[in-house]
Amino acid sequence: MLKECGPETLQNMYGITSGEFSSFELYKAFVEVVLAGVGVRRQGKNKAGRRYWESNKRFIPIVEMYTISDEAWAFLIFLNCRHVWDYDIKELKKDNCYSPRRSKSGGEGNIRPDTRWTRQKKVNGIDKGNAWTKEGKEMYNDSFLRIDSFRKSSKGKMVVSRLVEAFKEEEKTKQRNNKEKRDYSGEENALSESAISCNERPFKMLRETFGDD
Repeated sequence: MLKECGPETLQNMYGITSGEFSSFELYKAFVEVVLAGVGVRRQGKNKAGRRYWESNKRFIPIVEMYTISDEAWAFLIFLNCRHVWDYDIKELKKDNCYSPRRSKSGGEGNIRPDTRWTRQKKVNGIDKGNAWTKEGKEMYNDSFLRIDSFRKSSKGKMVVSRLVEAFKEEEKTKQRNNKEKRDYSGEENALSESAISCNERPFKMLRETFGDD
């Protein structure tokens, strides 16, 4: 769902009116796939990371788990890199030994695309890593303001509350499905034991009637 949407559609996740807001399911996917992977705001010792997210997403609203900066950063990284990730996935499907690095061969189709707003920075010939372009910094600032307005709006508060309920419902469904699997497995084991027991009885009866000869 995420990779099929353009930047404008993704920005509309933060629209504060019904006409602007693109899709609850799209926003939910963004939160689960991207935002949860970037990091949560620490609320105490060792309470951060993916495990914290999985344990608390049904009880704590994301506005208490993630700062506005967290979310703006996650949004920026996704827009900056997703076409590169798509390229890597495509190449891995063709060759599972593919290494996601820029090719030096220069052959057409063999060069990994650049990220949207980061460029390699060198100082006196020394690689200093990637630096954000002016456009990337502007996108971060714009995203920060959008998210801030969204969280303060009645629309945003409703969406955040709905997320918690959706995660609760998913957990109930998961537990129900697991229980059904356990019950089904128990029934199968019982039937199997019953079948074994039935198969053993005739032999026992024959031995009692005719002896061992």
